[in-house]
Amino acid sequence: MERKTQKKGPSGAPPGERDAESEFDLGGQAHLQGKFEEAIGHYRSAAELDPLRPEYWNNLGGAFISTGRLDEAAEALETAVKLKDDYALAHSNIGNLQRLRGNIPEAERSYRLAIKHQPGNRDVAANLGLVLFTMGAHGEARKWFEFSVEDGPNYTGYDGLGLLCGVLGKHAQAVEWYRKALDLRPDSYSVLNNIAFSYQALGLFPEAITAFNRALDIEPARAEAYQSLANMLFSLDRFDEAVTAFRMAVRVDPDNRASYPPLVVALTYQCSWQNLQGSIENLIANTEKELAENLPISATPFGLLSLPTSHDLRARVTERVARDIVDRMRPARAENQFTYAQRGPKLKIGLVSPDFCRHSAAFLFNGICEHYDRERFEFHGYMLAREHDEMTDFFRQRLDGFHDIAATPPAVAAGGINEAGINVLIDFAGHTRRSRLELFAMRPAPVRASAIGYGSSVGGGLVDYLITDDAMWPEAEREYCSEKLVFMPHASLPGSPREMSETEFTPKTMGLPDEGVVFANFNGHYKIDPETFGLWMRILKRVPGSVLWIMKGSDTSCANLKKEAEIRGVRADRLVFAQQVEASQHIARIRLADIALDGYNLEGGATILDALWAGVPVVVTSGSPFGNRGRYRMLEVCGMPELITNSLGGYERLAVELATDPGRLAGFRSKLASNIKSTPLFDIALFTRHFERALEMMWDNHEAGNPPSDMHVPAL
Repeated sequence: MERKTQKKGPSGAPPGERDAESEFDLGGQAHLQGKFEEAIGHYRSAAELDPLRPEYWNNLGGAFISTGRLDEAAEALETAVKLKDDYALAHSNIGNLQRLRGNIPEAERSYRLAIKHQPGNRDVAANLGLVLFTMGAHGEARKWFEFSVEDGPNYTGYDGLGLLCGVLGKHAQAVEWYRKALDLRPDSYSVLNNIAFSYQALGLFPEAITAFNRALDIEPARAEAYQSLANMLFSLDRFDEAVTAFRMAVRVDPDNRASYPPLVVALTYQCSWQNLQGSIENLIANTEKELAENLPISATPFGLLSLPTSHDLRARVTERVARDIVDRMRPARAENQFTYAQRGPKLKIGLVSPDFCRHSAAFLFNGICEHYDRERFEFHGYMLAREHDEMTDFFRQRLDGFHDIAATPPAVAAGGINEAGINVLIDFAGHTRRSRLELFAMRPAPVRASAIGYGSSVGGGLVDYLITDDAMWPEAEREYCSEKLVFMPHASLPGSPREMSETEFTPKTMGLPDEGVVFANFNGHYKIDPETFGLWMRILKRVPGSVLWIMKGSDTSCANLKKEAEIRGVRADRLVFAQQVEASQHIARIRLADIALDGYNLEGGATILDALWAGVPVVVTSGSPFGNRGRYRMLEVCGMPELITNSLGGYERLAVELATDPGRLAGFRSKLASNIKSTPLFDIALFTRHFERALEMMWDNHEAGNPPSDMHVPAL
């Protein structure tokens, strides 16, 4: 806003009549007090009385901007620069106007004109930095941000430097700049929201939660802040608080489609099933609308896998999300045209995962690390998460190289992978919440594949191959996979022998009855859907004295499951909740179970392998149209196909028959105990040889100059 700086002389106006200078002064006073409509009236009067004064039109345009009347603002500001073409403040206001309209190139042009006519204006310099940042010109943006704070505090400059450091993954520096901005404007919603993201990236979750809550205290109608807070709480397994925040996001903005999918997923973690089906149907309808109208996709591919959604919908969402990732990384890829190193004496393999820690995916892969041929292969791990524990130390020691890239921007991390000469880059995380598929969009290695941690397609343009088996991807469903398939000869999940604690567990110490059949399922509660739970309750009712042994979830999910049991005519105390324990102790205690029950729509993976290794038969069904079929292959390879049923009725019947026929159950357990020693399922050395052969086949195909194609790894 232009302020009068020279002493006003006599107006020459008769007493009681308006004069332009007085109207301009009154407008300035109202403007400073936030009374924008009143300011507009005075500025307009001043301009009418003296239409050749450019500052009158400039301030009128600024007041129009403050009220959102952008067309009128544009007209007033254009008048100002016509009257004075070197009027820096008017050009700056035009830049502000164009930025609000989303016309970033025009905003840049106007800010550059303002700087040209007033080179020392720090506020204009900061605004120019913001538009350059938006355009991806980070180097030049930094120059202007730094200039804006060179001689003193500047809120926009500090905020811009924080944004720049954040996007470059330098979150500790970002926090310092944001704090300087907050010193100037403690109630800045945008800076509090941004600093919360940087705190989160640094693992400073209490500080992040505080910042989000402060932002929401200032602007409580911001659905996106509630959603960001909810997403973080969800990632911390604080599901009850996450659901509350997701509900607030929906309440303040019912049209915000992005809040619905994570809310639905969070409700499944709570086992909160009231109106769940209706919520799923709304999610599907919203997703179809987004796909049809080319709107941003609010559902995630991984989230859809945990809901009863069709293969077709999952595939179309996956393709859109993959395309968006590729498009987002296209400028960075253009700046980094990678060339690829020739293969050396050893084939260099890069393994990208957030789960080189105490996680089921890590327990699946650790056996390969102990058995791969170090004369022919070099394995490098690229860690995407900040969690470090004894499993992280194991991988750090066993792999040929271990690189923590959790805080490294994707383009920089991709450059490091390329410089390391990685020949085959393997993704273990797919579209799970801490994955980094942007790395693969950069194409830092000549061959890229997905394996083990995510059995579904990740979408076109990201990886070339998916290492799988023909049960996971039967012929009828391969149209939903964009990658070429590399079929392992047995199962595609490695069945490493499990370490079993020598601790003696008893039914009493686990809260189990001394007598009665113990059914078990140790999947997360989000995999328990109403249909599956109803099936389990029918089985309990048909087997007197039996109990269902499941993992302990949140207090709310446990309470909801107890309530649902009572609704179905089963006493709540027939549900026994198992506490989290160390992996070898968990394997040892599983032996107390008589029969494991797999889910219907959402099946187990590592949990099935755990039960089989402990000698516990696992009853599964092939009836669901939504689940994958990896569990069937595990039982087939283990020589136990009789545990596979083809309907819910068959599943219920087999579980009850085994529970009520001790001799038959004992025969199953005896056969299983023998088979785990003689069948390929837990022969990790054999699996590793097959995995190595898959890597070589993909590389050989590339080296021969052929495009990716389906392959079958021969059994050794």
